[in-house]
Amino acid sequence: MMKQVAQFLKEVKTELSRVEWPKRNEFIGATIVTLILVFLFTIYIGLIDRASIFIIYDKIFTHIKK
Repeated sequence: MMKQVAQFLKEVKTELSRVEWPKRNEFIGATIVTLILVFLFTIYIGLIDRASIFIIYDKIFTHIKK
């Protein structure tokens, strides 16, 4: 079992040496794009949530309170 684990880790090391890692500028650019998209999706989902709360509670449940 330990022999198989050692072989697996050796193969992982070999594969990772073949990977072409992104340059620093590419990494920073991709990180900025990701953060901007997360921010925009957060705003979008928040607006959808607020709109659904308004529709459900203010429009539907106001008839039940009366």
